Amino acid sequence: MTNDPYAILGVDRDASLREVSAAWRRLAKEWHPDLRGDANAIGRMVQVNAAYEQILAERTGRAAAPSTASSPTEPTAAGEEDARPRGRGWWLDPHLRIALGAELLGSLHDQEQVEHVVPCEVGGSDALLVVTDRRLLWLLDDNVLGRVRSIPLAAVTAVERPPSRPWRRSAAVRVSRGRSRVTFGGLDAGMADRIIGTVAAVRPAAAVR
Repeated sequence: MTNDPYAILGVDRDASLREVSAAWRRLAKEWHPDLRGDANAIGRMVQVNAAYEQILAERTGRAAAPSTASSPTEPTAAGEEDARPRGRGWWLDPHLRIALGAELLGSLHDQEQVEHVVPCEVGGSDALLVVTDRRLLWLLDDNVLGRVRSIPLAAVTAVERPPSRPWRRSAAVRVSRGRSRVTFGGLDAGMADRIIGTVAAVRPAAAVR
């Protein structure tokens, strides 16, 4: 049996986090022991959870909390109403909430969907970039105050990949909002292209270079 987490979840390697989460939810409902009731369900559910957590750890640089096949964070039985209180980011999958952390979760708008989460560099500081269906959000690790910054996608006037320096293997994405610009560096080239594609899909009027 394959150990490739993307193959286990049945998603492409360039799938967004929302697509990865949707695949995890679908498989969790299919293989949840409370619903399946067979000997293979627990092993398959553990494999699905582990694949999901591995992808989140790769994408965010943060390890997700351990989970088990009987974890209360997984889907309830069909028709059951989840009576637990709703916390920050309640509409997101629990492992993704852990990867984002309290500050970024608290900055999300209601039902704001997360597309990508990736460590990066902004102005020489380490940061965590979150691309949603509405905004670019980033958390500056070095800051004491004003750690979370954002740019609405509707306000983006241009997005581009600036030329990489010969000695650097990483890529960058430069986002313009009128005359102000923010560069997110230290990215994998594929992730840089996915971020640009997400921004361009929401903001087709922006200049893409």
